[in-house]
Amino acid sequence: MRFQLEGSECSPIPPNVVCAIPYTVAIVVNGEAYVHESFYLASAEPNAGWFFADGNGASRPGAMEFLFPGYSGALKLPAKVAPRKAVSQPTGTPR
Repeated sequence: MRFQLEGSECSPIPPNVVCAIPYTVAIVVNGEAYVHESFYLASAEPNAGWFFADGNGASRPGAMEFLFPGYSGALKLPAKVAPRKAVSQPTGTPR
């Protein structure tokens, strides 16, 4: 798993700061390499540290408002990308 912090988007959603952190996973199934791209939601509350959640369902209507009652749409969530076959088989080292 490789975090792409340079592509992360953060926004204050009082009383939290919430970030969408993209990630890429490469897996091999039956000898075929696949790539899956998604994101985590990272939330920091004052004096409480960071909490992480899978962001796959965050784009469903009402999901962000349920998780973060102060959500106003300011945080831009990454577009949903379908898993795809990898061009080459992963070697275990980040590209």
